[in-house]
Amino acid sequence: MLSLLYEISSFVMCADGGANRLYDMSGGGALKPDAIKGDLDSIRGDVLKYYEEAGVEIVKDSSQDMNDLEKCLWHMKQVEESSKKTRFDTVCVYGGLGGRFDQSMSSVSALFKFLDVFDNVVLVDEETTATLLRPCRVPPGDLEKEDGDGGGKNDVHVIRPSAEIEGKLCGLIPIFGTCTNVKTSGLKWDLNGEELSFGKLISSSNECTGTEVRVSSDNFLVWTTHVSWQ
Repeated sequence: MLSLLYEISSFVMCADGGANRLYDMSGGGALKPDAIKGDLDSIRGDVLKYYEEAGVEIVKDSSQDMNDLEKCLWHMKQVEESSKKTRFDTVCVYGGLGGRFDQSMSSVSALFKFLDVFDNVVLVDEETTATLLRPCRVPPGDLEKEDGDGGGKNDVHVIRPSAEIEGKLCGLIPIFGTCTNVKTSGLKWDLNGEELSFGKLISSSNECTGTEVRVSSDNFLVWTTHVSWQ
């Protein structure tokens, strides 16, 4: 899966120790990132030396005000701003989920922090994707009659999962607080104005029933899908 993401990406960046994983999974450096950034306390010496000699940009940033993921995302924004041709419409963060719970929550926090920096940031691992849906207009009637495509701040979100890499399982998680009047179409268990909140109802282990899902809510929701890379 990592090699697939590498092939379709226009820019590849490793957050410190992430370079170890790229190096090892590619059989000893066959895949080369464009840049590596972080406090460099996790990258192995042999990996650092290999990528330095291969001409990879190595940026040491010892700041404690940001974690390594945030440092990398800001670096990508700087790359984007320094080039008139480069535009990162979607940023995929591989390895941002799973493992330690606090680090996973830090990755989710980055979805909020970079909401207005990139068009879309998606957390990806071997089993799951997660991205953030903005609050949007809650229509009085049927969502399927709405023309919004999620491009505007008030548009209904229209999601078209990729059948090649995403399974039917999905979820809507009210991680920013209570979401009232949530409406969906295209799910096995659609919502018709219910309230989502922790301690009450959350839409986990739901399923997509077709090629398109529509969502409206008055608060932020994390949209998550199951990955089926085969």
